Amino acid sequence: MQARIAEIVSGFNDCLQGIVFYPVSVNSKILTSEITMNSTKVDFSAREVVGALRRTFPQIQGIKMEDEDKIFLGNAAEGGEINGLPACDYYNEDYEETVYVMGVHRKLHTLLDTLGWFVEPHDPGTYYAYRG
Repeated sequence: MQARIAEIVSGFNDCLQGIVFYPVSVNSKILTSEITMNSTKVDFSAREVVGALRRTFPQIQGIKMEDEDKIFLGNAAEGGEINGLPACDYYNEDYEETVYVMGVHRKLHTLLDTLGWFVEPHDPGTYYAYRG
């Protein structure tokens, strides 16, 4: 069986262009993988997703794996920011989904969606990612 991707390192580019390039590390070798928004979802483990989130969004503190199908997104709704905006905003009114998709910053939403995961609020200040 091929080696699983151990972590996704910094380099998350703007997904709105339709193509995202992720530098990834597999057994200490740096590779670049191309994932398009129209491609088949890849199944990443919770541990791999946590690593990708921590490296891509270091300003979101407290991200941790709850179990193999659930990740706590730390302070994403209470202090964690992406480009100066809250990573999760339960009360946002972005109906056009230009910045937020169902209350989740578009970059965070797209990264998790590409990795085969989705985000749901537990309450306005607590967000979890679940395996899709």
